[in-house]
Amino acid sequence: MSTNGTAGSAAALSGTSLSSFVTSLAATAAIAAIEIAIFCLIRGRIKRIYEPRTFIGPESKRAQPLPHDPLRWVRPLILTPPTDVIAKSGLDAYFFLRYLRMLVYLFGGGMLFVWPILLPINATGGNNTGQAPAGAEVKGLDILAFSNVSRYHTKRLWAHLVVAWVFIIGTLFFIQHELAAFIRIRQAYLTTPQHRLRASATTILVSTIPEEYLDENALTKLFSCYPDGVRKVWLNRDYSKLLDKVKDRDNIARKLEGAETNLLTTARKLREKKLKQAQKAAKKAGEEREIDEIELVAKDNMEEDEGLAARYVPHNKRPTHRLPVKFLPALPLVGKKVDTIHWCKTELARLNPEIEEDQASPERFPRMNSAFIQFHSQLAAHLAVQAVAHHVPLHMTPRYIEVAPEDVIWENMQLRWWERYIRIGVCAAAVGAMIVFWAIPTAFIGSLSNIAYLSKEVPWLSFIADIQPQWILGIITGLLPSVLLLVLNSVLPILLRFIARQMGPPTKTQAEFLVQHMYFAFSVVQIFLVVSISSSITTVVASIINNPSSAATILAQNLPKAANFFFSYLLLQGLTGAAGNLLQVVGLILFFVFGFLFDNTPRKKWKRFFHLNTIGWGTTFPVFTTLAVIGLTYSIIAPLVMIFVLVSFALFYFAYLYNFVYVYRFEIDTGGLAYPRALYHTFTGLYLLEIIMIGLFFLARDPDGNVACTPQAILMIILLFGTAIFHVLLTTAYDPLTQYLPVTLEESVMEQKELHEQAVELTSLRPFPSLTSSQARRRRKAKKEASASEKDDAKAAREREREREVEMIGKAEHEPEEERSERQKTDLFVDTEVARQEGVIDSPDTLGDDKLENSEQRDSSKSKTKTVSFDDAAKSAPISPAPTSHATHSAAALDPAGLAAPSSPSDANTHSSYTLGFGDQSNVVHLTPSERSALLDRAFTHAALRAREPIVWIPKDELGIAEDEIERTKREFEGLVKIEDRGAWIGGDGKVRWEGKPPDWDERELVEI
Repeated sequence: MSTNGTAGSAAALSGTSLSSFVTSLAATAAIAAIEIAIFCLIRGRIKRIYEPRTFIGPESKRAQPLPHDPLRWVRPLILTPPTDVIAKSGLDAYFFLRYLRMLVYLFGGGMLFVWPILLPINATGGNNTGQAPAGAEVKGLDILAFSNVSRYHTKRLWAHLVVAWVFIIGTLFFIQHELAAFIRIRQAYLTTPQHRLRASATTILVSTIPEEYLDENALTKLFSCYPDGVRKVWLNRDYSKLLDKVKDRDNIARKLEGAETNLLTTARKLREKKLKQAQKAAKKAGEEREIDEIELVAKDNMEEDEGLAARYVPHNKRPTHRLPVKFLPALPLVGKKVDTIHWCKTELARLNPEIEEDQASPERFPRMNSAFIQFHSQLAAHLAVQAVAHHVPLHMTPRYIEVAPEDVIWENMQLRWWERYIRIGVCAAAVGAMIVFWAIPTAFIGSLSNIAYLSKEVPWLSFIADIQPQWILGIITGLLPSVLLLVLNSVLPILLRFIARQMGPPTKTQAEFLVQHMYFAFSVVQIFLVVSISSSITTVVASIINNPSSAATILAQNLPKAANFFFSYLLLQGLTGAAGNLLQVVGLILFFVFGFLFDNTPRKKWKRFFHLNTIGWGTTFPVFTTLAVIGLTYSIIAPLVMIFVLVSFALFYFAYLYNFVYVYRFEIDTGGLAYPRALYHTFTGLYLLEIIMIGLFFLARDPDGNVACTPQAILMIILLFGTAIFHVLLTTAYDPLTQYLPVTLEESVMEQKELHEQAVELTSLRPFPSLTSSQARRRRKAKKEASASEKDDAKAAREREREREVEMIGKAEHEPEEERSERQKTDLFVDTEVARQEGVIDSPDTLGDDKLENSEQRDSSKSKTKTVSFDDAAKSAPISPAPTSHATHSAAALDPAGLAAPSSPSDANTHSSYTLGFGDQSNVVHLTPSERSALLDRAFTHAALRAREPIVWIPKDELGIAEDEIERTKREFEGLVKIEDRGAWIGGDGKVRWEGKPPDWDERELVEI
């Protein structure tokens, strides 16, 4: 959304005629129709862009494919039940769609109520028939607005007052109803077995812990007063130096992959070039003979001990780069030039032992003043997070719950309370300055469109008028402003997210909430208020100068005219914006164009295919809350705006429903908490409506020039204060319930838990009598009456179980790679049959028949896809292939899962697509207690301690250089650098191909803990 030229546009649209509006509508609708038509035609042909979630992701999160017919997919999409949206996309997606749907209902119902009353009153108001003072004449679409009510019909404004009261009160209760529904749904979600068993459900984050409590035993003792006690404490330490090493190692590994792949493709190209030259020379000499391989090598490198690659690639053509000088980044022509492959391997051989040693001794790192505390029960966690934990102000606070391990911002775990407040103050001032002064670069960009006019008025710009050829000036005035404005607006979310992180939030979710508030404030000021005020002033300034005594009347009648700009703005957003969301032009460019240009390694190609589009709630919700504010503000002043808001939200609902179910993935899960914030932001539209109505009533004049609507203004002031009081009461009553679970839910939760345990036992074919709710209650009561000795025994049993699980994890961390190779048989995340049909994953037969012989022999006994039990997966380190000899390893590299395209129909029946090897166990509810506990014990371990040694993934080649590089790396660096070519190869056309997953990808990442 931009404000480029919006003031002028709004002024120009004052009194927009019906014909010009219809022309604008037709043009916008035509663009949207073209985009939708293209989408319908190519949707079924490019599933990776338009239906990736039908075959990518955990099986439980995949969507059912839609019909490929250009139109038959619409009805199944509209009939998608809300439970499917929650199950596959989460509460955030569901409540975002619910917000759009709420606004459709609000403005649809409001339109049915407001239009029959106000449109006839406004249309016959009189200011379009010569009753208005000079400068306040009304024409075009403005005859349907508040401004058309003349000074001779001020009593009609009572209708506007009554309608405003009814509409605003109805909106308030609508918001209250949605908050109540949000709490019911969120509480039901938080108490489901799927969620209660996650680490985030029973873990709290405590910050600003004083020195005397920076000890696991001390924190365990302090928080053991809550039901069932503390399960585990993770005391955070400052691993920033270790994390920097891990990041450097990962970057070096990626650089090595690029350099090795470049070496392999260069060798192939040089050999092909020499082969063509030799064939041409032989043909010219009239000889018919086979070209000897010795003729195709670089003879001057035959004696160099650089491996097989040196036979084909001269030393001066090997990948090189320059090292950075001191604190400067790497720059061209500056710094020492080194061989990239040798340098990367040397650095990896140095970093791997250092990182392993640091990970084995976490106690050497300084403690931070924060900790994660996990309880045995969800109730205990919610009680602990709300209690006053320390007797000194601002100590052991703030505390957070529902923190997912992947959501943590580790660098913000150390802040003291005064540091946090200083950061918040500085960042708030920076955002305030941005909101105020952002208009400066926007105005400068807007002025470029009028640069030809300015060159005549400003002498030092006169050279611009002489620019030749004229098309250059056309680019400066036409294309350049749009491009600059697009760049400027794309920078804003990045800046806001950077500022939000500097404020010190401990989680990405909290940072996203800060972005949501800041982006909404920015949008309301820059997109709405600046446009409305500037357009009104520019429209009336000349009339006020000529007739100062009529200033109040002129302002009252011109202020609503800014709504004309928003008619077109909402129309453009609703039609082309929603259609653009479906078509995803940017996604097409990123996947196909950027993928072709920049993805030159197997890992990059895998990542491009595997990583789906994401959405940031902090910058998504404010766009639509701003549209809601615009609609509410002008709903009484210019009721025609309602239809545009209604259409916009309806179209966006449809577009986002499709994308949420079939396209987007969701990295940040706020549990729906962005929704109540959006509802509270919606109050801004009501406040602005009331304030503007108060001003318009006070500015209204009778034929004698006296204030004509003082009673109406006073009643609107009362409504304004009533709205504010209702807002305060609403936040006071509902805010605790939006964050925390009440104790009263524990009774029903325990019943659900026992019934769930019964269901689990029944599914394991263990006979167990059916429990009714009353029986479950009696059973629970009996358990509560157990003796203290039994409780102690249970606690001791838990401790023994925990010790066994820790031992299991310890063994898994040192499990030999040979014992893990079989778990590479199936891809747990991608349905590669669909991927192969998409042409993104290729059948490995493109390498050549000679390289497939071993593969066919190896795969003849492995026609069926093997699955991986979760027991193995939970115990294992990252799934990596066994370091077998590369004489036979080539076959595994070509077809690691035995899933090459079947050669006969009978074979096709035995080949299945890749599925989640452990069924639906990406959710912790489907794991056994020991499996679940093993994962929970490492849930909040710092990312630097969990980091695994990377395995360099390179493609196999016809010349055998990749195998030679792997063998030489093992010999030279004694196993300190791991490199594999499994599942990747260079095809006959010289392109890098891949199938399966990287050798160091850990399937435990699938499990939502």
